[in-house]
Amino acid sequence: MARYDGVYACGHEGSTQIYGPTKDRQWKADRHFERVCSDCWAEQTKKEGETAAAKAAEVGLPELTGSPKQISWANTIRSEIIKSVEAREGIRIFLRSGRFTEEHVEEALKGLRNENRAKWFIDRRNDHTAEIIGNLVGVEIY
Repeated sequence: MARYDGVYACGHEGSTQIYGPTKDRQWKADRHFERVCSDCWAEQTKKEGETAAAKAAEVGLPELTGSPKQISWANTIRSEIIKSVEAREGIRIFLRSGRFTEEHVEEALKGLRNENRAKWFIDRRNDHTAEIIGNLVGVEIY
């Protein structure tokens, strides 16, 4: 274990503790300092959440329920999920094969736009677009 000092991508100085083989530590430290510091990351995440919340209010999406941190995070996730469904990202093969129809996609969008639980979006943050649509409309994709 060793402590490494460095400058983050945002320009702030900091230090980190690196574990593991000595030969890998400098590489790990270099990768660590390529990111922004935790304070800047938190601020950036907060701003993204506020921007997503403002856009959601603009288009008439319901206000999310949950803790303030959940709501901030889920606003960003909801925005990304809705955008990917609207763009049909990763589902064109399902549309061509007939497993999904445009009606399924529209029904899923309606469900996404009506969902108001922050936890729901957080729980599905890593799901594929096809999984989300399939779950919302009751279509098995596998």
